Amino acid sequence: MSFCPARQPIRVLVVEDSRAQRELLVGLLSKAEGFEVVGTASNGHAAIDATLRLRPNVIAMDIHLPIMDGYEAARKITDMRLDGKIADIPIVALTANQKWGDPEKCFESGMDDYIAKSLWLPKWKPRIERIMRKWLVISEKRIKKDPVNDETVNPVILAK
Repeated sequence: MSFCPARQPIRVLVVEDSRAQRELLVGLLSKAEGFEVVGTASNGHAAIDATLRLRPNVIAMDIHLPIMDGYEAARKITDMRLDGKIADIPIVALTANQKWGDPEKCFESGMDDYIAKSLWLPKWKPRIERIMRKWLVISEKRIKKDPVNDETVNPVILAK
């Protein structure tokens, strides 16, 4: 899938407590055309703060995080989306959990997609890119009110 250069880059917040895993994902996304990693967080509480501050287009979130796990952070971010405090920012789960029922737990917490960390090998880079792009396109179709100005806007514009 090619990226349209006229479009703004997809702004990604990476939430991962393992420095090695975080650097791997940041490296993959930074080298991919059309992505901009706007920030990182190493725990769920920092993820919520970064979401409010950076307004990413997509959040890539680990599940097993210190202080507040990814499930709880996703629930809180989803509540902020539903309350109109932030744009409808998709959350993509990044997890080593690959047992029966793990994707459902992610979806129940408010996450929008699921990537098993075993897919992070460089050969899987196109799959990761495709999933992130898919959620940008979906989020562009979700029109929300800007809670500050009470105007209808595209959530991608809110994220800038």
